[in-house]
Formats: sequence, structure tokens, C-alpha cells
Amino acid sequence: MKKSFEHSCIITSILTIFIIGVAGAWEEHNGKLYLVFKNHQNVIEETWENAVVMCEKEDAILFSPTAHMNSWIIEFLKRNGIENSWIGINDKCTEANWIWSDGSRVNETDLQWAKGEPNNKNVENCGQIYKDSTWNDLPCNDDSVKLPVICQKCKPCDSNDNNTTCSNETSVDNLYCDGLHRIQWNVCKPDCRPGPADILFMVDASESTEGHLNRTIDIMTYIVSKLPIGPKDFQIALMKYSYNPTLVFNFAQHSNVQSMISRFKDINFSNGPTYTGKALQKADEVRTM
Repeated sequence: MKKSFEHSCIITSILTIFIIGVAGAWEEHNGKLYLVFKNHQNVIEETWENAVVMCEKEDAILFSPTAHMNSWIIEFLKRNGIENSWIGINDKCTEANWIWSDGSRVNETDLQWAKGEPNNKNVENCGQIYKDSTWNDLPCNDDSVKLPVICQKCKPCDSNDNNTTCSNETSVDNLYCDGLHRIQWNVCKPDCRPGPADILFMVDASESTEGHLNRTIDIMTYIVSKLPIGPKDFQIALMKYSYNPTLVFNFAQHSNVQSMISRFKDINFSNGPTYTGKALQKADEVRTM
């Protein structure tokens, strides 16, 4: 079951906010949230592959630090009593070709290897970060090698953010996710997700679909929740139709998932029959807007 977070802000400063959730405290830094998995006050340790799954269950990715974060990382690890932890890099698919756990390539300028690393001493294909922010390579799925688990995700947008430091796109990490040049580390194949792309949902809201509209909304919600939304990724428009088609929102109107899903709920039934031909003509107009 997916964990929900009824959360409240308890400490606020210029850069840091702590948000309480059932798995621990999400700490904000520069528009992203970071979570150390703890059991009460004890840090939970797992293998790298299990750590990836734990983060995915929180709609997050494994800790993916970049070079400009080094000073904050050192303080963050110290504050949480962590000597070292997993990070999202791995070269499971191609030796020395390091990618993040979401499949994005690691920028050369962000590689922070400790002296003599990576050495692949014991088939070491996954990344570890030390308390001084330098990196090491370790085995990915060895039960004798378990480290603390840190997850990250984008801070959810609110009315005060103006979409400048936040996102509701769970798949966005420190690198901008444009859907290109990505590798699925678990199967070592290219991520063939199409994108960037525009998607127009056409919803039949006539009386003939009564009883099925909620299912349609559920399907649309599931689809958009799995996609990165934005002008360089997926843009979504929504149209409903019965006798006459109505544009609910266009491709440029929503840049985050939650605001889009809230508009799905505005769809209601219309009297009259279904005229699909009119709807398709309207769709062609929307496409060229």
C-alpha cells in the first residue's frame, strides 16, 4: 500500500523545511526533499537494489547528489549521524558508464570519486557516498553490504512557489528529465519512453457513458502520475464532448501533475448524444493552438 503523508511544516528557514511523514522526516533543500529511512531513531540499512525499491515506494529516487551540494551534504549526513550511505549511481549495464537509478546519465562534473575509486574490486557496480561527500563503488545486491537509505524527490508545489523551485513530477531529479538518453539499469536496455510529447485526452461525457466516467478519470490520473510534465517533457490537454466538444484545459495550462488531476474532477455529464466527428474537428484545432 502506498504511504500517504499528512504533513505539516514544523521548522522553517531560508533553505530548510522539515516535513513529517510515516517513514521519517523529509528535509527540504533548494526545492527538493530528502528522507533518511529510520526505525525510531535508528537508521535503516539495506542493499542498494532494495534501497532503490524503498525510494520508489515513496514516489522518490535514491539520493542523487551533485557537486554543488557538497557543503550541504556534509552537514546533512552529520546531522543525521550517517558516516556513509548509498547514492543512485550504478554501472550495472556497461562498466564505467555511470548512470543514476532513474536512468539519467551522470554529468562528468558531478563525479566525486575518492582517491583510487572506483576500483570494481569485488564486482562493485553501485555508488556509496562518504561523510566528506566523496564517492566509492560497492556491490549492489550483497546482503553483507548494507548502507543507510536516503531518498529524494521534488518538493510539491504550492500557491506560493510560482513553479520556480518546486515540481509535482516524481521522476525529476537533479538532472532535467527530458526522456532522452536514458537507460533502465535493471534490464540494461534503453528507456524507450516517447517524449517530449503532447497528449490530448478526449472524454465522452454524454449520457451513454454514465456510470463509467469515474473509471475514465482514474485511468487518466494513473497515466499522468507516471509521466514527467512540462514544456520539455509531456504536455497534457483535456477535452470533453457529447453533442458539442468543450476544451477543459490546453497543453500549456498545467505544468504540474496535481493541478491537472484536480481539473479532471471538473468533468461532468452533458445531456444529449455523442457526436464524435465534432470532437475530432475540435481536437485538430487544439493540436494546432
